[in-house]
Amino acid sequence: MTSEQWLADYLEQGRPGWWEPEPVELQDETTITLPPSMEGIWEAWQIRIALDMLPAEEREVVRAQHFTGLSHAQIAQQLAVPIGTVKSRSHRAHRRLASMLGHLAEVAA
Repeated sequence: MTSEQWLADYLEQGRPGWWEPEPVELQDETTITLPPSMEGIWEAWQIRIALDMLPAEEREVVRAQHFTGLSHAQIAQQLAVPIGTVKSRSHRAHRRLASMLGHLAEVAA
């Protein structure tokens, strides 16, 4: 798995609420939901820092794409720019993020 693929997978999980535990059907009253791991919190923090380092136009596309789940066409309409511009910004942003966050993919391997 390349760092770009890993980042895309990680960001896909990073939609609002991803840090909240998934609801489970309780079999008995002793079921406990554990909080997120320190590693997960650290990775999320690293990703937030990397996102903040992106140029504003690229950051806006990545957030719309991964956090609100919009398609390229929807983002283009929302930003009033051609779809090709959205795709270019997305591609550049993901390459930058993969470069900045490559160390996380190495830790996960």
